[in-house]
Amino acid sequence: CHVASIQIEEIYPPKIKDFIYISANTYLREEVLRMERFMLASLNFELTTPTIYSFLKRGITCGQLDKTTESLTFYVAELSLLEYKCWCTYLVPLLLPASSSPTR
Repeated sequence: CHVASIQIEEIYPPKIKDFIYISANTYLREEVLRMERFMLASLNFELTTPTIYSFLKRGITCGQLDKTTESLTFYVAELSLLEYKCWCTYLVPLLLPASSSPTR
């Protein structure tokens, strides 16, 4: 599952031939791709979960917030991470308006 996960995280992900080289040419390209497809299907293509950060980035882009408001929004959102009851009670998308409302 390295190929899929690296493509999500890395800016310049390695090529499949690099994985084959690392494995001392133990696997063929088709075998690596087949295993990746199998792993992705096993995970139902659910590789990541939405976090408050992903909602904040989208909300800040849509709301066209200035840099100061954006920084304060991130600060308030990070403070909410310390409140475990907040995360258990509210859905992540509801924390975005709660984070940005004190800044306006």
